[in-house]
Amino acid sequence: GLGGMLVIAFLRLVRYQKAYGFTYERMQAQGYMLVLACALALLGLEVARRAPSGRFAYHTATATLVIAMAAVYYNTDAWIVRRNVALYQARGVIDLDYLTRRLSDDAEPALIASIPLLHAPERTTLDSLMRKEASDRSHATRAWFEWNLRHRQRDEALDALSR
Repeated sequence: GLGGMLVIAFLRLVRYQKAYGFTYERMQAQGYMLVLACALALLGLEVARRAPSGRFAYHTATATLVIAMAAVYYNTDAWIVRRNVALYQARGVIDLDYLTRRLSDDAEPALIASIPLLHAPERTTLDSLMRKEASDRSHATRAWFEWNLRHRQRDEALDALSR
């Protein structure tokens, strides 16, 4: 019964995302549902074997860490931008305020890449916001130990936009 409820909740969230767009919180809810699904599947294996292995907690923690690391590695913020732009192309509605203010800086290269895909009013708004961000970032300097790949990608995208 719990597995069925989990599937229903997951499918409802998918439908909600198709209707209203993707957010970080909705992605977190989906990740949590995947962790619960893995835990239920592992519990089902324990029950089916009829011999407790003592490894249930270990395997559940491993599944949780794998899902969390996949979300970190994949850059979910950029993925959210790409999916919302794809929905915008299909429906004609986009929440630029959420995409530019609520997501992390990791989303900026995807935002800049999506500027040509938007219609005139949204394209103008996003272009001006990203150009303002580029001018604000031009004065920021970071120490060598603050370097990371996502910062470099963002800086390159902002530099390309300001040219």
